[in-house]
Amino acid sequence: MSLLQNYIHQFSHLRTDTNRKSWTPATHFHAPHKPFLLLSILDLFAQGSFQINLIEITPELGDLFSKYWHILMSPDRRGNMALPFFHLGSSSFWHLVPIPGKEAILEDIRQIDTLSHLQMLFLGAKLDDELFQLLQEEGPRNALRTILIQTYFRYSQTGWQHKSFVADHWNQIKKPERQNFQKNAYRVLLTRARQGMVIVVPEGDSLDPTRNPEFYNPTFEYLKGIGFKII
Repeated sequence: MSLLQNYIHQFSHLRTDTNRKSWTPATHFHAPHKPFLLLSILDLFAQGSFQINLIEITPELGDLFSKYWHILMSPDRRGNMALPFFHLGSSSFWHLVPIPGKEAILEDIRQIDTLSHLQMLFLGAKLDDELFQLLQEEGPRNALRTILIQTYFRYSQTGWQHKSFVADHWNQIKKPERQNFQKNAYRVLLTRARQGMVIVVPEGDSLDPTRNPEFYNPTFEYLKGIGFKII
């Protein structure tokens, strides 16, 4: 197993809550906190924000985490970055860095619920040195982003979903010949652009049944994850 393959495996096997009463198909019935935090960190690496191997608890990281949360989660659910920042410690690539003198206190702590509590105890977290070096490169970043999206956010892992819009709602296309026609139509559209093309993914809206966030928002994140430029 190569170094990158090792981290792809780790990113796709995060310890998350999988209570189906708490989480929806939009997150494959996983708590999305850890994947959202890792996606936010990948964004900051892409911006060149990390000169040394220390993931600090900054407003910029918090803003990105909140942005991902609001894209996919319903308005009545609040995201809390303190939870994944602390609990990613269960992953072997994530190493919490305590504030000097706080080490003894941490031995008895099993839960941290607020960012202020987190900042009182930790300077941040370090990644494995090998992972830190990998994330300086666009290719590994995109590979890890893609596996996060495919594992935790794509609406269906069984393949393409074939739907048609009729009146004010979506219908499932069941006939195989119509499914193939639809797939080929999109293939033609995506391979005929000579000077470039723009794909518009409408923003999901829970109040609009034609724009179910569980369909649209993961599609946007998937396209972003495989390298589409956001304009």
